[in-house]
Amino acid sequence: MTLKTLFIVVTLFALSTLGGCSRLGGVDNPTGPSTVSPKVFMDPASMSIPNGDSFTLKVYIENVTDLYYAAFYVIYDPLRLAYSGGASGDFLKQGGVSVDFKDLGEYPISNGLVKRSVGVSRFDTNTPKTSVSGTGVLCTLTFKALASGTANLSFSSDPNDQGFMNLNNTSIQITVGNGTTVNIP
Repeated sequence: MTLKTLFIVVTLFALSTLGGCSRLGGVDNPTGPSTVSPKVFMDPASMSIPNGDSFTLKVYIENVTDLYYAAFYVIYDPLRLAYSGGASGDFLKQGGVSVDFKDLGEYPISNGLVKRSVGVSRFDTNTPKTSVSGTGVLCTLTFKALASGTANLSFSSDPNDQGFMNLNNTSIQITVGNGTTVNIP
């Protein structure tokens, strides 16, 4: 599925149903947004998970202005990690708005890796509709460790594989930050 198709699916779904905090040491901190340019990153940056155990990581959005929905791909090795599910975080829920998390499947890419398509969107029934600004948890992703070794989770670096949009369906430029390295003993 192309990013354009993903945007259309997420947008149509959002339209059919239709502050912040900063991150410090992996926890939400209500001191306000940071001064860095807008970026998306995973937290924690590294962890050790026993083979067979599940874990959840947070996807943060930092210092963004007027975000309404986000769509991106997460790349990982399906021989070492199995995707179990995801959920929307609190960031897009600001103002009491409903938020939808969409998992649009995984797609094989080179070197035996896959990329999983994820989307998060506000369902704002207010008039006028609102977007959110600041920093917070965009969503959480849960995986299960399948085999010993090192597994990396990262965002696709292809700009066509990510989209962060405002209410007017205008792209918001986001820097792709760190992923997560998982050591599976």
